[in-house]
Amino acid sequence: MSRFIKGLIQTSPEEPTISDAHIAGSSRTSGIFSIEEQLEAKRSGSWTDVDVPNPDLFVETNFTVTLYEGTGAAQTITNNLDNSNAMIWIKNTEDTDQPTIIDTINWTGATGGRDLQTRTDSTAVPNTGSAAAVTSINNQNFTLGSGSRLNRASDGYVCFTWRVAPKFFDMVQYTGTGSAQAISHSLTTAPGMIWIKRKDATSNFAVYHRANTAAPQTDYLILNTDDKTADSANWWNDTAPTTSVFTVGTDASVNADGGVYTAYIFGHETDAASMIHCGGYTGNGGSQNIDVGFEAQWVMIKNTQADDTNWMVVNRMREFVVGSGQADDSALLTFNTTAAETGLRVTPHPEGFGLNQEGSSMVNASNTYVYCAIRAPMMQTITDATKVFALETLGATNSSGVGDGVPGYVSGFPVDMLIQGRLDEDNRQILNRQFLNKRLFTNLTNAQSTENDADFYFMDGCFTNTSVGTNRLGLMWRRAKSYFDIVCYIGTGSATTFAHNLGVVPEMMWVKRRDGTGQWAVYHSGTDSSPATKRLYLNLDNLVADENVPWNDTAPTASVFTVGAAGGSTNDSGEVHVAFLFATLAGVSKVGSVTHSGSSTDVDCGFTAGSRFILLKRTDADGSWFWWSSVMGIIAGNDPYSTLDTNAAQVTNTDFIDPLASGFTITGDFQDGDYIFYAIA
Repeated sequence: MSRFIKGLIQTSPEEPTISDAHIAGSSRTSGIFSIEEQLEAKRSGSWTDVDVPNPDLFVETNFTVTLYEGTGAAQTITNNLDNSNAMIWIKNTEDTDQPTIIDTINWTGATGGRDLQTRTDSTAVPNTGSAAAVTSINNQNFTLGSGSRLNRASDGYVCFTWRVAPKFFDMVQYTGTGSAQAISHSLTTAPGMIWIKRKDATSNFAVYHRANTAAPQTDYLILNTDDKTADSANWWNDTAPTTSVFTVGTDASVNADGGVYTAYIFGHETDAASMIHCGGYTGNGGSQNIDVGFEAQWVMIKNTQADDTNWMVVNRMREFVVGSGQADDSALLTFNTTAAETGLRVTPHPEGFGLNQEGSSMVNASNTYVYCAIRAPMMQTITDATKVFALETLGATNSSGVGDGVPGYVSGFPVDMLIQGRLDEDNRQILNRQFLNKRLFTNLTNAQSTENDADFYFMDGCFTNTSVGTNRLGLMWRRAKSYFDIVCYIGTGSATTFAHNLGVVPEMMWVKRRDGTGQWAVYHSGTDSSPATKRLYLNLDNLVADENVPWNDTAPTASVFTVGAAGGSTNDSGEVHVAFLFATLAGVSKVGSVTHSGSSTDVDCGFTAGSRFILLKRTDADGSWFWWSSVMGIIAGNDPYSTLDTNAAQVTNTDFIDPLASGFTITGDFQDGDYIFYAIA
């Protein structure tokens, strides 16, 4: 049985509906639109709600990857998008099955949903199927019918959803003329890629891609085949698309007289706010990183020079991993076949994605390739700490069946990092989505080891193979702008910088070599007025010390962090490292320092309802990395604490911390001294 759980509904701002082009091509039976509807449709170009962020600007509100498990019975899938103007692509990851598009241009209700399932692996006319695939499409979710092949009991599925938004994605329906014609679109930028499928007759799924040869308007690809690029003026009329139109020629796949077509139009932007990048590269037969200006969460790749090469796609929710030497397989699906998931050597990279040939000719042979990359969800600022941090004892929510399609730790959001350990004597494990079934220990210098069945394939939690027990606590973080980020990198042995996507200056960093022994180097902005000249170790209780090697005496910035030469535990040549980056986010998290002396010391973190997690470390003398949690109790009496630098059992008979609405209070029972801290609301 697969390990998928439907996502939980999350709050998102109201979003604009459709643009003028979509009003004209709407499937509504009435052609009359109110003034309010027309104004709402135009708001994407001029967002007027001062207190509400424009959702068009954030990849989080325009694209999602959603995992779910089929039930065979009608079920609602929450994808946390406004689906009123969207394309949904669904594929069974465990069995051979048809990759299917459901879109809101062609879907007109429960009955219409039955006869408008479009396959990306076939020339077939969009067809009825044996049962209604999608019976309703709503804001934040859609409903699958019973008996649908998109909902087979116990099978795992992945769903990609694109919402229509300027510069990101658009959909247009048009009628063919048999003669070259220009078709209007509302992307507001020149398309990076266009897919076109005929609705009323069998046809190929035509693809234009801006990087497909030096003159892409003269060539075409076909989404439903594994063919290489072909040259013909009959597809795009040898005319490049513009910011307002694309041109189709006379080929029946794009413009038969009287034929009805749907065009899916993908953006391409290169500025700092870009959400999507359509580009190309030449394979080198080895390893290389493809820089697109942002970390990719979703990547589609096609070899354009060789036949028998599929349209390959990987995504962050399904084994998009960085292994030792960047050699681990990520989970591969194909747009042009019915095949279940296999492996592909593509990895996430802070500025794009990485390729590793390792004897495979799939992604990095000596050919030319085109790709489409979508930005990782690190654009929108979170204001609710419960959306990015959770903690619970193992099995507290799911007391039975853990691991059988059920997460052991329930968070309410997709988890990117887990710290877990027994409350009695135990090493503290760190696992994360980017190295999946490998674990490190915060109290040890050991290389990473295997954690069997570690699983982040849930929309609302994570799982390990540990038996359920109330004595094991899990702390769960989600990556988010201005809050938390994870970077995997290969050391160079000499001072260098590595990009991150935190969006602000990191105030605390934990760095560890993964494939060999090494200390946990810690940077913290509260250690000194020049914190980049200092170092601490997460696995030791040492006081702060002067050392220029770990950070090369160079403070991190909002886009990069600096590591020094080999020997500082942060940059061993050719070795794989991981960096965990933390920052202060108003009302959510606080990284800071405090001097405690004598009586109690109030620590104001800017919170309103106290802290759920507190990490405290003395810097002017030796002292452990103490941590407290609301699950174990942050109360006016004794507060159980554990330590990250030891495997010691939880201590339950001390009162070192008291609750405080704005943060926390250090009691008079705690040792006087200078401390650094990290707290979460």
